[in-house]
Amino acid sequence: MADFTDIVTEFNTIATAQSGINSFKYGNVFELNESRTLSKPLLLLQKQRTLQYAAFEKKLKTYEVVVGIYDTYKEAQKSSKTYADKQKDLENLMEQFLREFRKRSLGSTTQVTNVQSWIMDEPVRMELIEVVGADKLSGIEATITIRVFSDCDEGTFSY
Repeated sequence: MADFTDIVTEFNTIATAQSGINSFKYGNVFELNESRTLSKPLLLLQKQRTLQYAAFEKKLKTYEVVVGIYDTYKEAQKSSKTYADKQKDLENLMEQFLREFRKRSLGSTTQVTNVQSWIMDEPVRMELIEVVGADKLSGIEATITIRVFSDCDEGTFSY
């Protein structure tokens, strides 16, 4: 059984292990400016999420979350890398991250060999974004669905 803190921990574990991602944050998009001290590319798991029960009596929760990878596209890079190439790099990083998250949830890696209490559902929707400035902040955001087998108990009531 799991809860959402287990998902946050798993995202942090994968992000810090993945070559190409330099830091992880569980926060809000508006905190990107406040996170200037974190090295980029930065993987951000957004705090806002939706929660749904297909059948409320069952201990299965479905979360829809947004995860983004953000990096700067500096003026100095423009002579050696096109913006389209920068976007392609971010797209590849996101696909690699999500494939690893899914494999680990299925217990299909050498580090995690048993099925976890969550699974990433299909489909995955991605959007390339940018914030324009002297140095652009480019990014890719993915909206994914995660089903979590919850350990929520029945509670205690005193009538």
